[in-house]
Amino acid sequence: MQKRVGKICLAVASCLGVGALLTVLLTSQGMQNAKAEVLATNKTEILFDGEKVPELKEFSYNASWSRRPTEDEVGVMNIRGSISVHPNSQLLNEHMDANSSFDIIISITQDSHPQGQEINQFVLEGCRVDNRNFHLDAEGYAATSYAFTAQQIQSRTWQLQ
Repeated sequence: MQKRVGKICLAVASCLGVGALLTVLLTSQGMQNAKAEVLATNKTEILFDGEKVPELKEFSYNASWSRRPTEDEVGVMNIRGSISVHPNSQLLNEHMDANSSFDIIISITQDSHPQGQEINQFVLEGCRVDNRNFHLDAEGYAATSYAFTAQQIQSRTWQLQ
């Protein structure tokens, strides 16, 4: 079984209700033979504690090791991300105000996989909203960006034929 290790970057943009995604991640049995994997899809679902966030405009996260793992020690993974919504999110505001944790589930469907449909799922566990920024552009478009951290990330992949 391959482990997903190293730096993981995910970005999702939403336009007319269609999600677009590109993610690059390192997969490996060990750090010495890590390889990059690129996934692209137009079917992406992101849930925050089982709920969709209305008007989600952008979502990104980065997971990286604080030090390179060795055989004797695992290292510490730092997971940070941002969520941008129009104009703001009541759900994320409530989590920030209460300093409560939540999980983010990202499901990525890849229809063009050679063995049929492939589904990748990432679960960011123990997320907390650290801060929020309100933006208003020159055309009057309002958006709020939320910065978050997560405790850990789990991933799984399965094939549908």
